[in-house]
Amino acid sequence: MLKSLLTSYVIFWRVSFWVVIALLLYLTIIPKPPQPINLPQIDKIYHCLAFAGTTFLMLAAYGKLKHLWIVIIATTLGIVIEIIQYFVPGRGFSIADMLADFIGVLLGFALFKFLTK
Repeated sequence: MLKSLLTSYVIFWRVSFWVVIALLLYLTIIPKPPQPINLPQIDKIYHCLAFAGTTFLMLAAYGKLKHLWIVIIATTLGIVIEIIQYFVPGRGFSIADMLADFIGVLLGFALFKFLTK
């Protein structure tokens, strides 16, 4: 069923993907992002969920691309964001954040594959 939704509503998935990308980029370049829950290392869960959702939407929107390329693009996005954050006051570069991003990419990929098999 999801497979037919993915092919029938490509415009919806593409618009959703670009809205999420814009939101993700905004939240990653502002100096002090909102922290709805104040727990140690909670940002790693945020990173993971953000990149799982982004990867899932990218696969839904551009699934005709080789899926390996989508994983590479999403992973590269996480790395570039961390490099940019190095230059943003109040933010910083973090290998742990990149790892959380990558885990999120893999989770989003796995969820997409599971739901479309």
